[in-house]
Amino acid sequence: MPKSFDLVVNCNSAAFCAVRRLFTVLIICSLLVPALAMPEQARAEISADPDAEIVYIDIGGTIRVLDTLQTGGNPIVDWASPTAGWSNFALGDVNNDGDQEIVAIKGGGGTGTLAVFDPVVSSGSFDGKSPNGIPWAKLYETTVPGDPKLVATGKFDPNLPGAHIFYTYDLNGGSQAVVLKPAVPNPDGRQWAVHYTRSFDERWEQVSIGNLDNEGADEIALVDDSVGRLSVFRSDATSEELLKKTGDSRPWRATTFAQYDAGSTTEVIGIRDAPPSLSSFFVFKYNKDKEEFEEKDTESFSPSPRFAFPADINDDGKDAIVMLRNVSEANSVRMIVRGDDGDEIPSELEQFLDSDNGYQVGAGGDVDGDGKDEIVIMRDNNIRVYTQPDRNASRSDYALQTNSYAIHIGDLDKNGFTIGPRFSTSISSIEETLQIGTTGNTNNFEIRNETTNVPISYQIGVENNPSWLSVTPRFGNTPGVISYTANAIGLEPGTYTTRIVLTSDNQTVVNQPYYISVKLTVTPATFETNPSSLGFNFLSTSAPTTRTQTINLFGAAGVRFSVGIAPFPTVQAAAVAEPGKVISGYTDDAGNVVVTGKNGQEVVLIDAQAEAIPWLSVTPERGTVSAILTVSMYPSKMVEDVGRAYIVIIGDERTGTPPDNVRLVPVTALRANHQLYVPWIDR
Repeated sequence: MPKSFDLVVNCNSAAFCAVRRLFTVLIICSLLVPALAMPEQARAEISADPDAEIVYIDIGGTIRVLDTLQTGGNPIVDWASPTAGWSNFALGDVNNDGDQEIVAIKGGGGTGTLAVFDPVVSSGSFDGKSPNGIPWAKLYETTVPGDPKLVATGKFDPNLPGAHIFYTYDLNGGSQAVVLKPAVPNPDGRQWAVHYTRSFDERWEQVSIGNLDNEGADEIALVDDSVGRLSVFRSDATSEELLKKTGDSRPWRATTFAQYDAGSTTEVIGIRDAPPSLSSFFVFKYNKDKEEFEEKDTESFSPSPRFAFPADINDDGKDAIVMLRNVSEANSVRMIVRGDDGDEIPSELEQFLDSDNGYQVGAGGDVDGDGKDEIVIMRDNNIRVYTQPDRNASRSDYALQTNSYAIHIGDLDKNGFTIGPRFSTSISSIEETLQIGTTGNTNNFEIRNETTNVPISYQIGVENNPSWLSVTPRFGNTPGVISYTANAIGLEPGTYTTRIVLTSDNQTVVNQPYYISVKLTVTPATFETNPSSLGFNFLSTSAPTTRTQTINLFGAAGVRFSVGIAPFPTVQAAAVAEPGKVISGYTDDAGNVVVTGKNGQEVVLIDAQAEAIPWLSVTPERGTVSAILTVSMYPSKMVEDVGRAYIVIIGDERTGTPPDNVRLVPVTALRANHQLYVPWIDR
């Protein structure tokens, strides 16, 4: 099972704590400065709690932050990674701004991903905000070969500031290590270059970073649990191996850097499996003059621990070493804490924990802001915080689903955060559907400065300046109301896209240019008839007076149409494959109405054919929508008792192509010889 270690070491010295307290005082003092000392639009929301945050990966691979301390009105850090599937991560100040960022890795399908997230952006541009309104950003993302396994941060090039990145991935039965350093002198966490790479026969499963001699680049401690090897390497192109511990019978299982002895250089903690008669816990101190390691402290544990991490629980510049182990007996110690001065470590910290050996990893850090580290351990369904380990084993449990092996503690919001002016709009996109030749309604959206109430100037443009979209006004100050109108004049049916672009001459606006996507769908113009059919009935004995009915033609205003009358047999012949149906039609260059049947037969409705139906006429023969067609039926001109015909209406090119632009209105005329009356009984 992959394991994860604390990556930031030697950060709890007495001098550091003094600086941290001074920094906290300076922050408080800065909050007391009158408002006039800072331009209104540059005002910050400050969240600079003195505590560190717990960062872990949940069961689904989402990186999450557990912030256990809220002071005043400051929001707790509640960031979560925007994507899931992450397998491991490290904390480090990769952009050299004073607080910690997250370097995460994940694999999948033989190709991995490495990304850098800043969960609390102190100032400048950001990608989004957490539910509590804290700005965050993804600073960097790249693909890496294979399935990455370990990741850590440290100073691997002493000539460049900030934390640098170390990661490994399995390769051909061994592993490949890659060290990244900033690609620019002033690191921003966004630009990286390969510092060096190295291939190993081992498949490393644990990593810790520290500096053995307080000089130059940090060193890298690695453990391959499968072969029981512990090694410490210089961080350079040669990767000189300073410490090498191996043993099949007494395999090495865990390591971490720690400030075990205050005031001296950092030590390497090593843990191996060994029988009770032999030591399993070692404190190795590097002797620079002799260029070798010396054993400063040892102890025997049976069974041996499998995981270790440092925690300065007394704020004395010395790390206690917290160890976790698996035991088969229920009432047996699973958490052991050791230090340079055993009298300063409460015996209560020797904990049985859960009998299923669920707690496998942990980290040390000042999660309550009291200047002393707390002990934090994690299992698959809980994170446990020992809240005052300098005195007793008091604890708080957080029932959280975790991946059980990735946890670190770091100060993510040490600098607080400043949100500069930022555009926000009442809509994020525009979608409209219009018929050809029509103009849509005028709609509005609002532009705001979502950070403060201070106005910011804006200018508005439209990409490629399409004729089908108008936006007004083109400049102003927030809050503002923008009107826009889309039109489909001169457009063919289809989809048209562009973007409204907001910019500002105020260079502190962090999210400019700001885009609103626009999508216009153009459809053929519609026109319809009402009613959809006509019928005339009369008695043979009645006076042969002309009878009229009307057809309302409605739809897109201005659509041109042509009207013709087709004999029923003609239309039937045109649609021989499906009797009674004409599937298309158009108006030819001479203005004649042409109908087409399903098999492609065309019939031109010329005047001679129209005269074949002397008992029916329609006016007008041409016009524009909306219109009323008057249909006249002449009884005296009917030869048969039943007459049938079609009124064929063809729309112009705006209504599309056949059959979309064809409307048929069937007409039936009935001459009856008798008339029967049926009584109606109303009960």
